[in-house]
Amino acid sequence: LPDSSLRARRVGLYRKRLVASPALARSLGPLEEPRDLRNVRSVSHVGQQRPDVWTLTCGSQVQSVAVNGVLSSNNGRALARAAAAGLGVTYLPEFHTRDLEEAGELVVLLPEWGEAIPVHLVYVDQRHMSVRVRALLDHLAQGLRPPNTRPTPPAAPVPPCPDPQAGSVDS
Repeated sequence: LPDSSLRARRVGLYRKRLVASPALARSLGPLEEPRDLRNVRSVSHVGQQRPDVWTLTCGSQVQSVAVNGVLSSNNGRALARAAAAGLGVTYLPEFHTRDLEEAGELVVLLPEWGEAIPVHLVYVDQRHMSVRVRALLDHLAQGLRPPNTRPTPPAAPVPPCPDPQAGSVDS
């Protein structure tokens, strides 16, 4: 944080993923890339700059897709429940969807596509930080570590990106 008395400590990442109810996922048929979601019903988070356009990455590939929003909210948990009820596909951080996935109410679509977003703790840079503040920062950092470094079961591994050249034939 240039020109600031604040410090930022990176403590982990969270992933945004595409999820839908199992019934909706079956009705969509096989998906190969985010563009296959054009005109699919969606439930979108209004906290995004453009809730009607989702930008996903897979390695160095980037795709933006315009979605057909049937519901929007600033509450990720409400959107996860709406998706589980079959209202549409949603693109949310895994912390909003993981328990519904584990319960079989949501499935991940295109698991290799998404977005990894860094998590930082921001605090005032002080020469002599109090023991309580230091303990709180350490506690939060421990709780926000990536899932595969915690003693709890790790998140499912992200599959490799499909090769955009696969299927093309060189003459």
